[in-house]
Amino acid sequence: MGEAAGVSPKSTTQQPDVNHVLPSGEDWIPSGDKSKVRANLEAIALLKKLEAEGRAATPEEKTVLARYTGWGGVKQVFDEGKAYYRQRAPYTEQQKSEAANWERDWGKLYDQVKGALTPEEHAAAARSILNAHYTSREVINNVWKALAKPCHKWKARMNMQDTYKATYQNWL
Repeated sequence: MGEAAGVSPKSTTQQPDVNHVLPSGEDWIPSGDKSKVRANLEAIALLKKLEAEGRAATPEEKTVLARYTGWGGVKQVFDEGKAYYRQRAPYTEQQKSEAANWERDWGKLYDQVKGALTPEEHAAAARSILNAHYTSREVINNVWKALAKPCHKWKARMNMQDTYKATYQNWL
């Protein structure tokens, strides 16, 4: 009856939860530079998969995406100068030592990052190391605690934002 009248039946498909709450008592941020690079690579691979499949992340996948830390603290993985020694042998003993150490510590991750990103994405990521900064979990937790405290001005502002969102959604 509903379809004949031009009204489609209600969808039984449930929309995925778009909000992801990070556990405050758990340190989900990877520790160590190499762990951060690996977590970033895992998040990038997952994001590209989600985009290719045209779907939202599951709660488990959101946890993987939340471990992405950015590139600010891991500039070694973008060191084109050390990577250039692969094409042109170092001249001095110091350069040889630096090149060997970088290759051992970062060469494989450098290749993985370069392979995971398009040239444009890689260039943007490399540029981000100049202005991206690490924020410790302790600072993040304290900021969220402060925001969770009742504050009349903050609460009023949030209510205004909710009203604006509802009004905007009604226009659509």
